[in-house]
Amino acid sequence: MLVKQEDTQILQKLGLSGSQARVYLALVKLDKANARALWKASKVARQDIYRILTELREIGILEKILEAPTEFKAVPMEDSVAILLERKAKSLFSLQKEADKLILKFKEQKQKKTLEEKAQFVLVPEREALTRRLKKAIGDSKRSIDAVSSLKAFARSFFVLSEEFEKALEKDVKIRWVIDEPEDANPLPEVLQTLAKNPNFELKIVSYPPNVRLGIYDKKDVFMASFPTRHALESPALWATNIGFVEIVQGFFETIWHAAAEYKPKD
Repeated sequence: MLVKQEDTQILQKLGLSGSQARVYLALVKLDKANARALWKASKVARQDIYRILTELREIGILEKILEAPTEFKAVPMEDSVAILLERKAKSLFSLQKEADKLILKFKEQKQKKTLEEKAQFVLVPEREALTRRLKKAIGDSKRSIDAVSSLKAFARSFFVLSEEFEKALEKDVKIRWVIDEPEDANPLPEVLQTLAKNPNFELKIVSYPPNVRLGIYDKKDVFMASFPTRHALESPALWATNIGFVEIVQGFFETIWHAAAEYKPKD
């Protein structure tokens, strides 16, 4: 009698070992059988058969028939699957509790760090890691976001981060942005014109494409990239929380901001 491999694999995913699954499936096919018959049908090692039968009884998917010789009967498949799923759910719940304890442990350790330990400079890789970092910074901002970029870099970044910027404006976060003016007197992209009408969004124009892309979030975190020819999110970027560095960059931004021309949206 052949126990199919795919059936064994499903029971293994539900929590049985390979040997336990083969013995159970053999018993389902035989309806009821003694240990010797199960050993032959399941191809499980003879010395392991009684141990496995005991384990299956403890799980609750096998019944022992009090006869001479002793025979065993499988609990119906639908009931056995339900039992195994319940055991799996309990195991996952227990694992989740342990995982939560681990997360809390490291979270508490992180909170104990001093301000000096938190001050740091980090080189963030491009694409997904940088996008996640920017989304979090925008989402966590409570008061202000100051930024400098080329018009092209702004358009590309806003395409990816538009939802985060819109939510920030809804929370009354003040956004100030400096970009270069469009070439050949072309109008600004429609999205920028719309944003510029929002009272929480201020836009200023400089006559040259900035050679740096930077963002300052709540005057605490600084993002900076200096690859003007690349996509805004396809370059590594410096991320800094060092107080002194943030103050220097904020001063740099204020200098550009006050020198830039105010943008007035057309009605």
